[in-house]
Amino acid sequence: MSEVIVFTSGKGGVGKSNLCLNTALQLTALQYRSCLFDGDLGLANVNILLGIDQEYTLDDVLFNDKSIDEILVQTGYGFDIIPGSSGVEQIANLTSEQLHSLISALTSVDDYDYFLIDTASGISRSVISFCMAARQTVIVITREATSLTDAYALLKILSVKNYQGSVRVLINDCDSIPQAKSTYLRYKKVVDKHLDIAISPAGIVLHDDHFERAVVQQKPLLELYPESIGAQCIKAFVSNLVGATEPGSESEGLSEFWQRYLEEIAENAPDTKPDEATTKAEEDGAGGNVAGSSPRPIAPPPLHYDPSETSRPGEIAAAMFSAGGFADIGVSAPALLAPMLRRLNQGELSAAELRQLIIVDPGLTLQALRLSNLDEISPQGHIESLAVLTDRLNEEDLQPMLLQAALRSGADDDGLQRWVDSYRCAVLAREISQTVALGFPDEAYLGGLLLDVGRSADDQNDTAEKAENHAARGAELLQTLGLNPMICDAVRFHHHPPSQVGTAFSLVRIVYAAHMLVHGPDGADWSADDFGLIERLIDLNAEQINELVDKAKAMTAHTASWLDLDLDDESDPESRVVKNDSLHGYLLDNLLTRTIMSPLSRPTSLEGWVRNFHRSCTLLAGIRRIICLVADDQGEYLTAVGFDGCFCAEHLDNIVIPADNSTSLVSKVYTNGTPLIGNLQEESSLNLGDLQLGRLLGGQTMICLPLKVDGKSTALMVYAPEQGQAAPLDRQMSTLLTLGTRAAEDLAMLRANIS
Repeated sequence: MSEVIVFTSGKGGVGKSNLCLNTALQLTALQYRSCLFDGDLGLANVNILLGIDQEYTLDDVLFNDKSIDEILVQTGYGFDIIPGSSGVEQIANLTSEQLHSLISALTSVDDYDYFLIDTASGISRSVISFCMAARQTVIVITREATSLTDAYALLKILSVKNYQGSVRVLINDCDSIPQAKSTYLRYKKVVDKHLDIAISPAGIVLHDDHFERAVVQQKPLLELYPESIGAQCIKAFVSNLVGATEPGSESEGLSEFWQRYLEEIAENAPDTKPDEATTKAEEDGAGGNVAGSSPRPIAPPPLHYDPSETSRPGEIAAAMFSAGGFADIGVSAPALLAPMLRRLNQGELSAAELRQLIIVDPGLTLQALRLSNLDEISPQGHIESLAVLTDRLNEEDLQPMLLQAALRSGADDDGLQRWVDSYRCAVLAREISQTVALGFPDEAYLGGLLLDVGRSADDQNDTAEKAENHAARGAELLQTLGLNPMICDAVRFHHHPPSQVGTAFSLVRIVYAAHMLVHGPDGADWSADDFGLIERLIDLNAEQINELVDKAKAMTAHTASWLDLDLDDESDPESRVVKNDSLHGYLLDNLLTRTIMSPLSRPTSLEGWVRNFHRSCTLLAGIRRIICLVADDQGEYLTAVGFDGCFCAEHLDNIVIPADNSTSLVSKVYTNGTPLIGNLQEESSLNLGDLQLGRLLGGQTMICLPLKVDGKSTALMVYAPEQGQAAPLDRQMSTLLTLGTRAAEDLAMLRANIS
């Protein structure tokens, strides 16, 4: 089954075809079978970039009785090309017999892992049809205003046509990371304001003159200049692309894709074009000031669940998530995700700790349930222990889960309070269950945690009707995940009248009572009758109930404290919005940083590891004066390591520092795992070894950062900030700590392989 990905752009000349070509080559390097369909009409850009003369095109399949195999171009680089030529435009005029023949021909090559489509630029019917047929679209933009406005026009048509796939934005040809981030944010701001479609960053490709040299020589950049900055950016983009689109059970065959494409292209209606006045005003926002009115929102398709369509609940859930059926629910609060990612990026979270954090958040728990095949854990849907659920999560799935949650998180001022309510309800339901000896306390916990997973962005102010709607929607979602029907019912009935709930089974009553104790009775103040109702629902007296409520509050406060969450923030609403925007900005910074990190191919030598780390520090933070020190297996000494031509290469053999030297700044950082900054002008306060390191680095400041795995330092970096650097020091250090954690993971794997 092939994963189809469309590469498109609103404007020509943004490097789309070149990036698509090199993506195919990198996929081949990662052992994936890939094919590139050149849908750029008669321009044959891909063939020109490779210096290949094509003998046949799709026209010959349509009109000259050639087979797909006969027109297929084998590049010699490990991937194939199908020349589209003008045949893609003539599909609309084919007879039904010709269409049937074409579908058969195009689906005969369904043995690729990835099928990449390089469309023409602009908003022609062919371009829109390719995008609408694909589940994944990559839009290439540059910092130029015309690129942004044309890409916006393309995205608006997809929004009007209610595109159900994912849209990721690849920012190309920027001079720096801050410039790329600014370009993306400017584009996203206008899209979020005016369009009913979600976008996320796919990656960043920095400006590199090697691209032009490769074009002149008609060879791929990755072939000629594999160590160039542009090549490293593409490798990182492809690694992230593969991480998000791994071919497998959720991939579909080419027949489904081509059928959708033919239906789109063969429509008799003319191209869908947005109102020119509205588009012009909105495009002004992408290029400068935001103006214009918002288009009429597109209503999402009705939620549909038919268990007869597949036999496995996990497959149903996968299909519905992929189709975007639950795209606007289960969103995590930035205030919760940001500290998780900070600890993860700084190497302070072990896999076991991260698993525990996953199940304190409703949105992350939904993703865990999706990834875990409950049908294999328990055919009856019973989850006797949450540990069984979390232990089934692969370690490589944990970080992508957090990153996906960051992509979907919204700048919502009430998000943290909703998390507090959900988590407290979960803990309280579990405590009640244990007290009354229900037998499944973890299922009571899940019921309480997931009560509001059906709440969408439109349900913030609950009316009785909206409350019942989101309860039913949440229950339907959990049903698709294969959860125990009792948990689904607890979610479904948590806004029903108390008189009805009193006749339900025990799990429903317990979760209902926990919800009332956390939120209060629907639409009313507490009364003695309400409390008496709770006593009857769970068969506990007032003293027992109050004790359990206090215990749930204490546990919530403890978890919040560990995550550095301020639950007593009494600042004004405007200040909270600013703070939340800052947290959301941190998540975006983190995502953009990870999209251009070194690819997942691991170094095979210590020299290769240092080279990768130095290159990434230069690329991400503009840092060139770096010295890396690695601890020996016993953790007794820190030894400088490098490679030919690196900074201070001629002096590194002389740098060895005892790890237990209490007077050394470097040793303190290694031992305590905390970054430290040394002022080289205060010579009397520095160890002589530290002072010598500082003199080698130059400058007035020396910064030591630990490289940690599971909270333990395995190496560290010492560097001097570049003079006149644009980024604030704390942000630069945060970026380098994130990079250092990835490097520490690579180092641990390298050592394991060597031993």
